[in-house]
Amino acid sequence: MKKTTTPAMFSGWKHGAVHVLGVEFDYFCTDKEYENYDLHVVFKWGEQTHAPRDGKARDSGVLYHVNGPDNVGPQSIEFQMIEGGTGDIILVGETKLTVKGETKDKGRFDRFGKGPWKDSKHADR
Repeated sequence: MKKTTTPAMFSGWKHGAVHVLGVEFDYFCTDKEYENYDLHVVFKWGEQTHAPRDGKARDSGVLYHVNGPDNVGPQSIEFQMIEGGTGDIILVGETKLTVKGETKDKGRFDRFGKGPWKDSKHADR
């Protein structure tokens, strides 16, 4: 794992799954590079949110195709996992992506069929 992982973020492996506390903004990353892969993710939020997102939608994501320096928010593509917005694609750092003929070098691609979104706790309920 990358060195930026902090004990306040990562609580370890339990029953074959990694458990993340979400107290701080952080990430962990493999040391090896992969291509032509299938990534399967199962996620579950806890009930709490923490500063600076206290009282807002619970938020997480999977960063893939990570490049560049080891820092929080590395150049990558994020599969967003946030209440009411899970499935959005966020471009992190200097990343360029084309989806259905539209090319962007910053911002996000909303998931198909997504309606209005509000950054509030339990937005999916």
